[in-house]
Amino acid sequence: MSGLKLSKKKKELKSARVTVRLTPRSSRNRLSGWDGQSLKITLTAPPVEGEANKSLIKFLAKALALKAGDITIVSGISSRQKILEIIGLNQEELTEILNKMAAQERSS
Repeated sequence: MSGLKLSKKKKELKSARVTVRLTPRSSRNRLSGWDGQSLKITLTAPPVEGEANKSLIKFLAKALALKAGDITIVSGISSRQKILEIIGLNQEELTEILNKMAAQERSS
């Protein structure tokens, strides 16, 4: 019986991936829009001892109304180009939210 509950939970888990082009040491934290298939994000944190990665996860978690633990850097831990996996949103939901955020940033 408990195996049935576990498999049901696994089916309910949603996840999505996004490629991010990160620019650290910026004047402010912001989502700058899309550059092809990559989401451009600028952060004030320096790229030292993982500070920019921590800041990226915190920034996106707040923007997406998720816990920081729901966001994982899958690839590019020491690179400006990163692939993030986000638990709790499917690909369509994530893309829709990020497009709205990018549009808001352009209009401000």
